[in-house]
Amino acid sequence: MPETAHDRDLALDFTKGVLIILVIVGHLIQYILYRNEGFWDSASFKWIYMFHMPLFMAISGYLSCRALTGKPFTKAICDRAMQLLLPMLFWCSLLETLKLTVFPRPAGAADNVLQFLNDFAGTYWFVWAAFICFLLAKTISIFNHSSSWVFLVSVILVVLAPLTFSIFPLIKYTYPFFCLGLAFAQSERWTSIVRSQGPFLIMSASMVAMICFLIWRNDTYVYNNLALVQDLQSAKNVLLMFLGSAAASAVMNMEYWPLKSGGPLYRRETGTEHAGAVLDPGYGIPSNGFDTVWRIVEPHNEGGRGYISRGNDCCRRACGSLDRARHSLSVPAHARSATPLLRLSNQPCR
Repeated sequence: MPETAHDRDLALDFTKGVLIILVIVGHLIQYILYRNEGFWDSASFKWIYMFHMPLFMAISGYLSCRALTGKPFTKAICDRAMQLLLPMLFWCSLLETLKLTVFPRPAGAADNVLQFLNDFAGTYWFVWAAFICFLLAKTISIFNHSSSWVFLVSVILVVLAPLTFSIFPLIKYTYPFFCLGLAFAQSERWTSIVRSQGPFLIMSASMVAMICFLIWRNDTYVYNNLALVQDLQSAKNVLLMFLGSAAASAVMNMEYWPLKSGGPLYRRETGTEHAGAVLDPGYGIPSNGFDTVWRIVEPHNEGGRGYISRGNDCCRRACGSLDRARHSLSVPAHARSATPLLRLSNQPCR
């Protein structure tokens, strides 16, 4: 089913917009203010680079859950390649053509191809990282759909892999955050913990992020340590990098995701993609301890089954087919004619 405006989580869109702006600001600090020298010591640069790419990748993992769990392997990979790699190839080719037109090089220069390949891999490293992280996660999901331990083992293996060429250090750096976002999307337990313990988690993460910020050094950046563990000092640098990035990412995004979002958009049951329903502020299901109420827009697939949650421990079972079960919910009279609803039962969440 094509995505509609109701399917989008505006909190995530807002967060992604802020992160895009911070990418631009970070490059301005590096290349304009510091002219590519001494920028590692900038407090603003350090603050931005502690969390902006890890948080981006966590959101990517969170939003990739539907494709990872609801599509066959080949279709999921092809769709993601069309979504990420094809536009990247188009823009890279266009920009390289413009560069060669404005700054012509000798015909047949051997470095033209190498420069193109370097730009294709390095300049757009985040796109490659997002695609490779998706590929790894999808491959793992073939063997085990839900075990967090399997993904944890894969994270450890990727982080400890002694690969330092090209963009592999950046993949090692971002893959754990991709899996973390995916874990939040798949498990209601994690989002429930974050909602119920929000203030405590924000305070704890803020303290950890502050300590990491104060002791963060040049060798803590992945661009310098290459996420490579060789001795005790390099292990400390890598550990500080991941801990500081995780804490800073949590602090910067705790306010918007998942505290202000509806939690996971859907979950899986018996190996098939189910409704899970798209939640949108409006009239429909009374919240549990929140001022907002939720309207169910429609399920992802008619006849599916899923979970709908809103509130500290509100978890109601969504029965599959779409109907007009207005009598089962407290819906204002003026909203009943326009709001498609799902019947809910009071079966406990499991």
